[in-house]
Amino acid sequence: MNSLEAFACAALLSALPLVALAQGEPGASGLPDPADAQVTVPALHYQSPLDDYRVIVEDAGSPAKNWRSANAAVGKEDEMSGMDMSGDAGKHQHGGKP
Repeated sequence: MNSLEAFACAALLSALPLVALAQGEPGASGLPDPADAQVTVPALHYQSPLDDYRVIVEDAGSPAKNWRSANAAVGKEDEMSGMDMSGDAGKHQHGGKP
């Protein structure tokens, strides 16, 4: 360790007690003592985040309201109707031309 590093370490170690003294006595900051049960505090005001909530009104024909008819409509379809079973369906075209 050279002399500059030793000086820096000594300066930091000598400053530590000053940091502890800077905190001061309890109550010296002008704030009330948190351990004092007789301290008056301002009243709390709570505002619910749901105070401004507005319900989204859906039309009566939406699938969320009429789920039985939506399930019946989907149930009538062939379960494999959306799949393409042709020979070219499985080939990946990663940016190339077919």
